[in-house]
Amino acid sequence: MIPSPLIFDNSFMSLHVKSMNKLHHVKRLACSSSDDSNGLVCVSELHGRPAMALQYASPTIPSSAIEGNSKTGFFIKVDDKYFGLLFITQSQDEANKFMADNEDVALIATDNDDYHYLTTTYEIKKTSLAKKVLKMMDSVEGGESRYSEFVAKVAKQAGISTQELDKQLVDYI
Repeated sequence: MIPSPLIFDNSFMSLHVKSMNKLHHVKRLACSSSDDSNGLVCVSELHGRPAMALQYASPTIPSSAIEGNSKTGFFIKVDDKYFGLLFITQSQDEANKFMADNEDVALIATDNDDYHYLTTTYEIKKTSLAKKVLKMMDSVEGGESRYSEFVAKVAKQAGISTQELDKQLVDYI
């Protein structure tokens, strides 16, 4: 039996995950023996469930090109904006407590397995300096290994400390 696709109560929303330097659209949160023949691979795991996405999905975009990030690596896409997934639970009480204990958090969706998804209430924006470092990293092969070099160069040009620029990049690296 093939597991059902991931469906949110708000049908215009979709789940995405940062993996393999791409942002993948998660098709479902369960494995199946037919996944290989259907071109699906496990790109991450969410709340103990494997995140299945197309292995060679054409609509993927470089993860460094997204306008926001999350602490989990997962995002809910709404109207071409990405909101960082912060918490997932099947308990309404846990969801309510998490929202009460944290500012700028909202319940954004519930899926067909009754998991509640809580995200940031704002789209986290990259600073222009963070974008510059990430662009430099993406522009050369092995750019990830030159992170410190690029941070030092951009920080010097901008007249800020490398520590300050590191803070701006912490969600993206």
